[in-house]
Amino acid sequence: MGEAMKKLAMATTVAMLAFVAMLVQPAVAGGPLDEQKGFDCLVLDANGAPVVTSNTHWIVYSSGKAVLTCSAAGPAPASGKSFNVLNEGCRGLDYRITYQTKRRISRNGDIQFVCTFDSSESPTLTRSSGGAVGAS
Repeated sequence: MGEAMKKLAMATTVAMLAFVAMLVQPAVAGGPLDEQKGFDCLVLDANGAPVVTSNTHWIVYSSGKAVLTCSAAGPAPASGKSFNVLNEGCRGLDYRITYQTKRRISRNGDIQFVCTFDSSESPTLTRSSGGAVGAS
């Protein structure tokens, strides 16, 4: 009976280690590969005029998903009401292009522009040292 208990204990230990590894793997694999802040981003205000901001954040996850966020202040909309604009073009820091975007203009003119890049939108390997990203 002692040998059977050792085998059972070994099997239980192996199963527990496999379970823990399965839980930890997504947390580690989903971490950011690249994260940057403070670069120039071109967004459009309530009147469609360009505004350059450096209130920015770029993050790329190991899954390939990336998110670009640009925030700026602009003039209040003539209507006095906030509004959203969806599906504008956006270029990420790795030169991927997406139309999965949302530009929110608040009633006081604050601009929040968010672009989401799927892993299926593969990045270009070259990157320049300057230039604005954002709405196109």
